[in-house]
Amino acid sequence: MSFAIIRPKHLLASVLIIWLMLSQSQCLGLRQAQEDWYEVLGVKRTATDAEIKKAYRKAVLKYHPDKNRGKEASAQVMTARLNNAYQTLKDPVKRRDFGESFFG
Repeated sequence: MSFAIIRPKHLLASVLIIWLMLSQSQCLGLRQAQEDWYEVLGVKRTATDAEIKKAYRKAVLKYHPDKNRGKEASAQVMTARLNNAYQTLKDPVKRRDFGESFFG
């Protein structure tokens, strides 16, 4: 069995490149870095709290990993996105801050 040996200078260069890419993406602004949580939940920006909650519950049931046998990994990713969307949009302060940062 053969294992690749990573040289310290190559490892350092790789880490530096990744760090620079992440730093640059953060400098581009929050607007480009985050998702449109309204789109994730499939609701309009004018959606009421009740509409957001209803859309979240419906989507979580649809994408729950137990209901997506063979696609558990993608279902978990989608469930995490739905949770992030709901946690942001259900809180009035987070929702306002999201709207200001994402939509300007």
